Amino acid sequence: MSSAAPEGGVTVKRLHRIDERSFYVRGRCWGETAPVEALTAVTPEGERVELADQVCQLGEGAFAGRFETAFPTRGSEGWGFEARGGAGSAETPAALAPDPLRTLFADVALDPGGATELCERHLHPAITRLAELRRAGAVVAEVVDFGAAPEAPAVAIVVPLLRRVDLIEHQLAQLSADPELAGCELIYVVADPEQAELAGELASELHALYGLPFRLVSLSGPGDLPLACAQGARLARAPRLLFLGSDVLPDRPGWLAALAAALDADPALAAAAPKLLYADRRPLEATGLACFMVDRAAFEEAGGLAGDYGLGEYEASDLSRRLAAAGRELAYVPEAELLHLEGLGAAPEALAGPYARWLHERRWAGQLAEAAA
Repeated sequence: MSSAAPEGGVTVKRLHRIDERSFYVRGRCWGETAPVEALTAVTPEGERVELADQVCQLGEGAFAGRFETAFPTRGSEGWGFEARGGAGSAETPAALAPDPLRTLFADVALDPGGATELCERHLHPAITRLAELRRAGAVVAEVVDFGAAPEAPAVAIVVPLLRRVDLIEHQLAQLSADPELAGCELIYVVADPEQAELAGELASELHALYGLPFRLVSLSGPGDLPLACAQGARLARAPRLLFLGSDVLPDRPGWLAALAAALDADPALAAAAPKLLYADRRPLEATGLACFMVDRAAFEEAGGLAGDYGLGEYEASDLSRRLAAAGRELAYVPEAELLHLEGLGAAPEALAGPYARWLHERRWAGQLAEAAA
């Protein structure tokens, strides 16, 4: 396409596909002698989409937002963007970039306090849609049992495997020495299909070595932490669920009984969380889904995990607040201690922090204000 005119220009920094008719763009258009009057996206198939009413104007010519095409478009190359004004017109080519979530999470910083409605009108719908597509594309593809689980397990321990499937060796070494595991079903969920073959090889070797029965579940498409937890929970048979990070190790036996005892002691309790420590025994501020025991019936009645925060601690907080809204409580059980290996088992998405905080406040602002008062 033609180069920008001297009087103005248009640049596209990021262009991402959300689905076949929904896209996200961030860029800048400007006019040196006259304001820009129109901004248009041109798809590889030639459809022209006027963006003025679809994207947010962020000041100094910057723009960002989600837009929709009238017809499905599948091409990744051959996009174009045009800016027109009294000073003339400018054009620039563009191509779709991978990993839209990173851009969407990062762009929360462009909308401090929601002043431009970028979060509400654009980022949140786009992230929600990507989460829906991820859930639809990451169903259970294979289930392999290594040994026989108890007929009537008291607790189902669900362990999502994300980046580091090799961590199950350290965890199984600890769990196999704990007599309380004999009454539990242990479910490992491989969230990355590319790791499934390696996980299967390790599982076979480790079962032969330690003898602890467990189930290995593989997903059909890439999943994240809450999705892997949710799929494991659906396959569980026990009346209680324990979500456990693959990078979390018991400090000593007895932790499982302590969590269960807390729930047994008070019918109002629906969930319990332990004291979680780093390897140097510094306490963590929150356990999130790293270790979280919950009554299965209450979990299902509350709607399970939201699945759209991007961070496990906010998923657990959101679930806890929904349980509280239903009259159920969460217990902190400091006598149950576990070690957290610096987040090795979950891909750390630091960029998701601002979005997760925004979404959590959006959903629970009233309850948070009441608690503060």
